Amino acid sequence: MSKEILLVAYEPRLERDPWLFDHLHRYAEPQAPSSILVVNTQTLHPILQERWPKRVVQFLENGERWVDGQCQSALWKTKEEDSPFQAMVRAAKASLEKEFRVRWVLLASHIYPHPTHPFGLLPEIATHAGQSEVFTATQFQKNLVWVDTETTGLAKDSAVIEICALLTDPTGVTVLDEFEVRATIPSWAAVQQQALDLSGYPRRWVDSIEHQAAIEDFYKWLAPKPKMAGHNTSFDLRMLDRSFRAYGLRTPDWDQTTIDTVRISREILGKDLPNAQLGTLRSYFGIDTGLAHSARADIEATRQIYLALKARLKAA
Repeated sequence: MSKEILLVAYEPRLERDPWLFDHLHRYAEPQAPSSILVVNTQTLHPILQERWPKRVVQFLENGERWVDGQCQSALWKTKEEDSPFQAMVRAAKASLEKEFRVRWVLLASHIYPHPTHPFGLLPEIATHAGQSEVFTATQFQKNLVWVDTETTGLAKDSAVIEICALLTDPTGVTVLDEFEVRATIPSWAAVQQQALDLSGYPRRWVDSIEHQAAIEDFYKWLAPKPKMAGHNTSFDLRMLDRSFRAYGLRTPDWDQTTIDTVRISREILGKDLPNAQLGTLRSYFGIDTGLAHSARADIEATRQIYLALKARLKAA
């Protein structure tokens, strides 16, 4: 049986967008030895050159296929109606699927129209059941909800006792609204004293409200299908979901294309940092937003880190 590879194809225009690096890290990094980056440009972003050594196949608009900086062939042809990205993906499909079983991740600037398929972008790939995922930059043209929580611990039955959320425009620059609340500890919560000590409980909780009311207030504040952003976003969403379910609230229909500064920083900064912890990144970028392990200071630091990473991409 032929070897399975993860084929990640993206459009060069996305090289300045942090979400590209977020998705590369999320899908490709865990399977690095078996993943191949497919591009339709001969010059890679410097960060990608460093992170993907000898795992790049380039299909250029003139019909050439390059591997490891060497032109191997000039045998593929484009369809007249193809965009350069569509042509490149079609060429990669025809070429690489002869050698491997391919699982695709396609990162495009938008869904390309297709006359017979509502999904658009190359339906012969996009509808290959269970074998492809398609993400587009237009999915990111939504306002962002930046959220940080403080909890009673890391156990699955821990409770959220502080929430700070910032609603921003899609760039993360302009804050449009905000939500902040501290809650009492509910009777059902698992409690770890170390977590409470880190958060400054009960010293900072003089204005706390009853736990159920706090959680329901935040649930009402969230927009439908919110696009979430944060640092280690999956943890905060998991903890929020546990508290929502405790009061019979349905899990929100989170937009699956979250922004996570853990993933983005690992992909962009790589070996420049010993780890991707929030404190490490705050020190690296010289960001001071106040008391660490308070939801407001941490989420504002996260937003500023995202903007700093975005600036780093543009400068590279």
